[in-house]
Amino acid sequence: MHGNRLSRFLQSSSIINELLAPREHGIAVITCLLSGLQVFNGDFNSQTRLTRLIKGVHGLHVYATEFWTEYLLSEVAATGKPDISSQFFSMALLLANRLDEAAVTIASTGCIGASDNRDDRLQLLLEHKVLYKHIKAAMESRSRKRLEMELLSGQ
Repeated sequence: MHGNRLSRFLQSSSIINELLAPREHGIAVITCLLSGLQVFNGDFNSQTRLTRLIKGVHGLHVYATEFWTEYLLSEVAATGKPDISSQFFSMALLLANRLDEAAVTIASTGCIGASDNRDDRLQLLLEHKVLYKHIKAAMESRSRKRLEMELLSGQ
């Protein structure tokens, strides 16, 4: 069962190689998705099925939105350059291009703290302009969110 594999993985004391971490996270995410397919085995009533489906898709979407950039930047930094032949990089380019086609970009507002929070790993993607643009926008958005949270918690 996939849940047992995930449980064993999470409880293991083995150290994850920095280069393999994005792959391991991907395996964990896919394991969760496979586990979620159990919802469709007929034992769930339709209301429970819909509720679990919505919560699961929403949770995965929030997670993916927050961390896809970090996983890609970590892999690029570990090797010193993008592995343009990898499936991971190809999928990231596809996502960036689709975001661009749909005109879904987080507007860069030059928020205080966004430039102070510069990540040198981003420079490794400069030649991939569309991908660079979307990762930079996502990072700046997280920086703005973090600043807003710090300001609100200080009141």
